[in-house]
Amino acid sequence: MAYQPKSYKKFVATAATATLVASAVVPVAFAAKPATEFSDVAPQYKDAVDYLVDNTIAAGKTPSTFGTAENIIRVDAAIWIAKATLTEGEISAAPASEFTDVPDRGVIYVDALKSKGYVNGTDATTYNSYANISRGEVAMILAEAYDITGNTADNKFTDVNSRYLAAVSALKDNGITSGKTSTRFGTNDAITRGELAIWVYKLETLGALTVSNLDVAVDGSKATVTADVKNAEENADATVSVYPNGNLSATPIVNSTKVVGGKVTTAFNDVPAGTHTVVVKVGEVEASKSFVIAAAATPKVESVMAINGTTLEVKFNQAIDKNTIAIGDFVVAPLDGQDLTTSSLVGSLSADGKTYTISTAGAEFFEDRYDVTLTDSSVKSVAGKDVEEYTTTINVSDTTAPILTGTSFVPAGTGEVNVTVKLNERVSSLGTVSVDGAVVDAEIAPDGKSFVLTGLEAGKTYKVDVIGAIDIAGNVANPLTINAATTADTTAPTGIVTVSASTIKIDFNEEVSNFDVFVNNGEYLTAEQDGNDPTVYTVDASSALGSNTFLNNAQIKVINIYDLAGNKGQDITKTANLTKDTVAPKFVSASVDGSKLVLKYDEVIAASDINQDDLSIKYVNKDGVLITLTPGTDFTATSSLGSDLNGNGFKDAGTEELKYVEVTLAEVGAAGVTTGKDFIVDGKLVDGTYTVNLAKDQLRDAAGNLVAASTFTVVPSASNTAKTVTFSASSLTADLDNNEFKVLYSEDMSNSALVASNYKLAGVALPSGTTLTFVDNKQTVLVTLPVGYIKATGSRILAVSNVTAVDGDTQKTQDQVTVTLNENVAPVASKVTIESDTKATVDFTEAVLGDTTGIVVKLNGVTVTPDLSTNTGDLVLTFAATTLKATDKITVTFTDSDLSDESGNAVKNGSIAN
Repeated sequence: MAYQPKSYKKFVATAATATLVASAVVPVAFAAKPATEFSDVAPQYKDAVDYLVDNTIAAGKTPSTFGTAENIIRVDAAIWIAKATLTEGEISAAPASEFTDVPDRGVIYVDALKSKGYVNGTDATTYNSYANISRGEVAMILAEAYDITGNTADNKFTDVNSRYLAAVSALKDNGITSGKTSTRFGTNDAITRGELAIWVYKLETLGALTVSNLDVAVDGSKATVTADVKNAEENADATVSVYPNGNLSATPIVNSTKVVGGKVTTAFNDVPAGTHTVVVKVGEVEASKSFVIAAAATPKVESVMAINGTTLEVKFNQAIDKNTIAIGDFVVAPLDGQDLTTSSLVGSLSADGKTYTISTAGAEFFEDRYDVTLTDSSVKSVAGKDVEEYTTTINVSDTTAPILTGTSFVPAGTGEVNVTVKLNERVSSLGTVSVDGAVVDAEIAPDGKSFVLTGLEAGKTYKVDVIGAIDIAGNVANPLTINAATTADTTAPTGIVTVSASTIKIDFNEEVSNFDVFVNNGEYLTAEQDGNDPTVYTVDASSALGSNTFLNNAQIKVINIYDLAGNKGQDITKTANLTKDTVAPKFVSASVDGSKLVLKYDEVIAASDINQDDLSIKYVNKDGVLITLTPGTDFTATSSLGSDLNGNGFKDAGTEELKYVEVTLAEVGAAGVTTGKDFIVDGKLVDGTYTVNLAKDQLRDAAGNLVAASTFTVVPSASNTAKTVTFSASSLTADLDNNEFKVLYSEDMSNSALVASNYKLAGVALPSGTTLTFVDNKQTVLVTLPVGYIKATGSRILAVSNVTAVDGDTQKTQDQVTVTLNENVAPVASKVTIESDTKATVDFTEAVLGDTTGIVVKLNGVTVTPDLSTNTGDLVLTFAATTLKATDKITVTFTDSDLSDESGNAVKNGSIAN
């Protein structure tokens, strides 16, 4: 097929606009005019209608409707097509036709199309302007006007005759339309305004560079941007810019990236809270969208629970910085005299940063009660916020035997695989292991939760049986069976090489066992594997630059590539420009640890010259007094590179820990003597809000780039001085109904104590319809649950979080107390039965008792007064003066009756009849 729009000048001038209207939100700075808002334009028509209106090709039928579903008449179709395909000069210069029925608004456009040979009339003087135009006729006009062709031999439409065949094939093969069905084009059907809008829009943008389907996925403070790009070269340059708070005049945060596989993908970390605008630009085409980063909640522990006898899981409400958490941040204290070697506990953080696992070692396991505490330490979220202290009590009872949870395999060489069989918990013995019925030797892996079957033939499925496995708590498993399917790897590895400044990134499609990297056929470079993705490697190529600031057309070769199965991949060659790193590290965040300022940057800091003369410090103390600290007179400062965030005693190479700088402050004066500005007590900065200015050029990265000056505010954690609010609960007292209980606080509380989402009952949030009210004072909260919510009498755990006292003291440890509640489901009359000629009964959803006042009985519509009793749990009606018949109608009405169930819930008002 071939395509060359005859309106090429118009096409070039308007192509950028076409891409903009496809984006979800288009800032004024990037759109020719606001997107149209017609009430009858469905999503499938919106891009096309917006394009036609924005480019003055078409207009709506009314200010609020486009007429999408209406048939378009011949004169309007001519106007649209002429405006889309012809220049103003071509339209104005067209000779007048002989048509007498064309309205003034369409004369010049019909004449222009006729002069081009695109349209004809029904006779020499009649254009038939107000008649509908068919899909086949429009196909012929558009195929001619846009000079497109298609494969007529491949046309499957049964309603397309030879007159329309070439035009319909051209539209189909160029992706303009696929017909009404797979076999019917609808040649003689009238075309609607919406259909023609789509056809013209697709032809106008055919072959144009477009950026569409822009999306922003937000995860906390991380924003991942993706967009589809059409008609761009592979690895074409793209820029993605984030404008803070949607301010298009501000300096954006910019990521430079490439178009790969028709997509642009990049991520921004540590985006501040607010509504921002992202703009994706490829060439001269750009699209934009707004997105929201919510204000980060206070990071805290949500729960602690035992998964089995050897494993506890600590759940956080947001991702935790893996470099700031370690097993030493937790205290697990036995409460029932059981032994536990706490120093042998091990911990690990999940990949998403939201779950920390605490495991025993050796033969030890958890049993009975423990206090689990997250101590006041430097544990932080990935956003750099301090995690709250937390304490809870758990009770562990492991009576569940281990099970098999899955298998995985890795190539062990040509034709062989090693299969790992996984269990859900650590075991002390595997018992007997067999593969396809044959007993094999298998050893428990170091993690205690798996074993490896080596040297199996690839491409087969194996039946693995484990008989008599025993977990660390002594539970013996029933016979366990699992199928392990394997495949033979005969596919060679491939990789993509990208270059940014002097950093080379190699992204393989699978794990590899070997490869070598060279620059300009000479210097061998060392690659470092990504800690999170074993298929990604980075190479520092700065040594290849020597003393140069750039090296153009450097040839990068990746050779000797082998995957784990021994398959050899093709060598990769890329020519790229290497440039010296000239980007200085940027300040990210600051926090306080004792008397230290802990500063984080966006890359590794290689050298620091910070001392007290480089710092300006002021703070507002807890009494609201502004205090200025004079360098050398009031304080001294020393700095050190890195921060031991995980508490292992080292500043670990190749980790985030090297992006930190610690500045330790000390008061000036002899031991026990201060300057009067006593701002460090017991080795910690006192309470207050500290504003710190750090001078420029005191820090540098490995390339020698100096860090700019920064000003930041830090607030020491108040956890050591603020009191913790405590609470208890009362229920089942004379002044409370079954659906009520009271929470009794140790201090006068703020209105946060009346927020239902701050409470959990039996592990779930309070239900909709719950009311909370202060009673008697601001230390007592009456909680009223919806009637019918408590369906069974018993004790439940009440947990409270995020509440504060009027003086700011907080309830920080999610204390839990027990509250006992009676069921509060009202009994309901369910059936009336005539038992005999003197007796009838009313059944209820549960047994009832009590006084029978508030009950009215009617027999065949007449009020009667039978004897009433409830000594059987049902309501018994005894008729002494009346002989009942099976056909009698008995109606019983309850109005605030004194009947109730055993828990005191009154019978529900209403009537029931047999």
